[in-house]
Amino acid sequence: MLFSKKLHQFISLAKNNSIHQAAKEINITPSAVSQGLFSLEKKLGTQLLIRKNNRVTLSRDGIDLFNKIIPHVEAINTIVNKSISFNNTGKFKVLTDGFPLNDINKLFNSLNKNAGIKKIDIEYNLSTGIEREINNNIYDMIISPSNIELKNNNIIKASLKTETIGLVISKDLIRNSNIEKIISKSYFIQTPTFFKHIETEKIINKLELKGIKMNMLLINEMNIFPLLESNKGYSFFSESYFCKNNHHHNNLIFLTDPFVFF
Repeated sequence: MLFSKKLHQFISLAKNNSIHQAAKEINITPSAVSQGLFSLEKKLGTQLLIRKNNRVTLSRDGIDLFNKIIPHVEAINTIVNKSISFNNTGKFKVLTDGFPLNDINKLFNSLNKNAGIKKIDIEYNLSTGIEREINNNIYDMIISPSNIELKNNNIIKASLKTETIGLVISKDLIRNSNIEKIISKSYFIQTPTFFKHIETEKIINKLELKGIKMNMLLINEMNIFPLLESNKGYSFFSESYFCKNNHHHNNLIFLTDPFVFF
């Protein structure tokens, strides 16, 4: 659901057709915009923009990328703008519902700079009732993996980018055993809020129906990847979160298949 700094630079370039105008819009230097674009193109392995003098136009791959991500940016903008119109405090309150999310501060700070927001308060915690918390103005926006049906027409629901959830495990651990045995014998390593989330409960319930009991290990977020790499257990993450945080842990792999016991 989240968009990196480089993607925001790309979106601004695509809309302004100018490196200097894009830099002015997002308040960074033109060279930083150019470097960000180059880095994004290198990561994706394709040319996104065609440069000519100080003007830029989208390449075919650039048009394809822009069309894929812009609906999600606009969906978030719609929710933010709607909430601001009812929020006289100047603060925009966001809850990320249990799951670790990448670059969320950068995302919201780059949106709606001229919309009158004095401060964006972001809380990383577990929602105890999305509809109730929105209705009672506890939060202006809740980002959650749960797909709930809303009865209140005053609440806007936007479907954002679907994330692939996979098993994260060390190569050494998977090499010496099968997945089902690892899940039965090793630790499921995650944060307390992740464990309490309804989506995590669904995973646990599916495994228990197959007769697989999980051993839980609750730790803080920064220690998860080192423990996984040292063969202490396994975890479940979104693919984007894994890619973002796995730069220094080359012994870890992300698996979505085969989960034959699901």
